[in-house]
Amino acid sequence: MAYDPKRIIDTANAFLLAAGRAMEQRPLGGNQFQMLPVPAVVCNAFAIELYLKALLTLEGSPSSGHDLSALFEKLQQPTRSVIHGRLKMNEADFAPQIAAVAKAFVEWRYIFEAGSIGVDLDFLVRLAKAAGDEALERLKTASHSSPSGAPG
Repeated sequence: MAYDPKRIIDTANAFLLAAGRAMEQRPLGGNQFQMLPVPAVVCNAFAIELYLKALLTLEGSPSSGHDLSALFEKLQQPTRSVIHGRLKMNEADFAPQIAAVAKAFVEWRYIFEAGSIGVDLDFLVRLAKAAGDEALERLKTASHSSPSGAPG
C-alpha cells in the first residue's frame, strides 16, 4: 500500500502540536503547576518517526518501525546532511544524540516498566522541527515537480 506523504506529515504535525501542548505549564495554584512530560516525549518521538517516514516515502523508500536511528540511516545522504545542517550539528555529534533517543517512542509509552530513564527533550524538540521543516520543504518540491500538482 502506498502512503500519501502529505497525510503522514499532517499526522506528524498533529502529534508535534500535542507535544507542545503537553509541555505547557498549567498553574494549579500557589507555587504549583502541571506539565505532562511523558506525553510530550512520546508525541515528539512519534512526530519525528512520522516525519522521517514521510521523507523516506518522498525518496521512494517507504519504511516501517519505531527506531529513529534506523529510520534516519535509511534516508539518502543529502537528506541526512540537510537535517544535520538544520540542527547545526555534524554527523559525529548527531550520531550519539539520535542513538540516545532512538527508542524514545517505545520506551516512554511504557515508562512505568522502566526503573529509571532519561531523555534529552531539547534534542527531540529540535529534531522534530528539523525533520518536519525538511519534510514540508520536500513535499512542496515534489508537489511542484509532479505534472498534476499532487505529491509524487
